[in-house]
Amino acid sequence: MRAAVNVRERRMVGAFLFLFGLFALPFGVSVLVLGVSPATTGLSCQAICGLAMLATDFFGPLAGRILSGGFYVFAGFAFLFVGRAVYNGR
Repeated sequence: MRAAVNVRERRMVGAFLFLFGLFALPFGVSVLVLGVSPATTGLSCQAICGLAMLATDFFGPLAGRILSGGFYVFAGFAFLFVGRAVYNGR
């Protein structure tokens, strides 16, 4: 009985991580391609936004956009692969 509960919980967490990565990918692509700002109005600038601002200050706006969009795309793929691995029990 306990093993069935662990499988169910593992699959639920894996599916959540997979979906999280699936929704992070379009956001990262929109930052890269369309130039959408990752920090919308009303939100405080956190780690990714701060790194993008530093890159913008030192290397220009294109570098900041590439850094922040690339990070979101990388994080999306990482969540996809980790979620798939957790779902499959690896």
